[in-house]
Amino acid sequence: MLKELYNEKNNIVNFQISPPILSNDIDVYIKIDRIKGPGKYPFQFVSGFFTALTGNIELEDYKDKCLFHVSASWSGEYSDIPSPILKLFLE
Repeated sequence: MLKELYNEKNNIVNFQISPPILSNDIDVYIKIDRIKGPGKYPFQFVSGFFTALTGNIELEDYKDKCLFHVSASWSGEYSDIPSPILKLFLE
């Protein structure tokens, strides 16, 4: 289950996610401008072990549908957390 809340003052969205490897939900905080239409929206994680993760969400109108693409990159120190473990948080 995914719940979200957007803070207009700070441009931070809080997602509560339920990773399959944990018994409890966790909060994820991402700084991003309010998405109001097609375009490219840069974002960054603002807490936790994803803090150095940044990226872009790109939205496009296509035949009355909303297409989106998310890309991200790591700019922090090397993490000892294996990639397959991180992928479980994103499923």
